[in-house]
Amino acid sequence: MKGSCVERRRGLARAILHYLLDHPGAKATAAGVARWWLSEERGAPPLGDAERALALLVSKGTLVETRRAGVPPYYRLAPAPDTAATAPRSGRRRAVRAGGANRKKGHVRCDPTVPIQT
Repeated sequence: MKGSCVERRRGLARAILHYLLDHPGAKATAAGVARWWLSEERGAPPLGDAERALALLVSKGTLVETRRAGVPPYYRLAPAPDTAATAPRSGRRRAVRAGGANRKKGHVRCDPTVPIQT
């Protein structure tokens, strides 16, 4: 019986990945994945089965789980590792010391989430 559960979870994980090949920007809650992503091929699986398949994909780093207060977690395809390393760092800014350019000694680091005021 245990082997059949593992195989079912892997089959659902494969079906999720097949869906994401066609819809790479998709994101949904576990209920949405079960109802919309998985129902096309096999009919909607039980929510618990979909949650276990999603947990498997999250544990392997294939999916990202996002949690926010007051809403169920949602899942999306994880960014490819090579694109994350080469992505531009648009949100980072350097602070400039008054009176001149930054120097190694006494260099000021700023919080990238705080806008620089001019």
